[in-house]
Amino acid sequence: MNNRRTHTVRRARGWSLMHMLIAMVLFPVFLLMASKLFMANNALVSQAHHAQSRMTRTDIAVHQLQTDVWRADDIRALAPGLLEINIGGRVIRWHARDQSLIRQSRSGSDKMTIEDLGEVTLAVEPDAVRLEINDRPYHCPRAVVVLTYLRSVSEEAGHE
Repeated sequence: MNNRRTHTVRRARGWSLMHMLIAMVLFPVFLLMASKLFMANNALVSQAHHAQSRMTRTDIAVHQLQTDVWRADDIRALAPGLLEINIGGRVIRWHARDQSLIRQSRSGSDKMTIEDLGEVTLAVEPDAVRLEINDRPYHCPRAVVVLTYLRSVSEEAGHE
């Protein structure tokens, strides 16, 4: 019989020092990448909410101006960005100023301010009201709304 012992090499279980060093380097890198991804996602959600809010405010302004223009008996430009609309004897003023539109009755009792629209221009053209909204800081294209209105038959007959 052979008394020789056979030595078998057993593989060490667990982590070696090299594995631990690699894990200690990679773990903070993954944490940093995950936090950057989380912050980018939150910023995107916030920007989307802000853009939707701006679009809603723009839609409200256009709808109200459209309603006033289509119901108007007379529309006059008092100054650049300042319109006066006469609806059945009731006078409403629209004023474009400092990235906002202000709608106010002459008595001041009915006032609506729509803010944070971007650069706003309001003008009267022959048989139309032109509203321009420029959202360049938010990389949105320029919105141009032209609202046409019909003059009353008696007014046209008086000009002939």
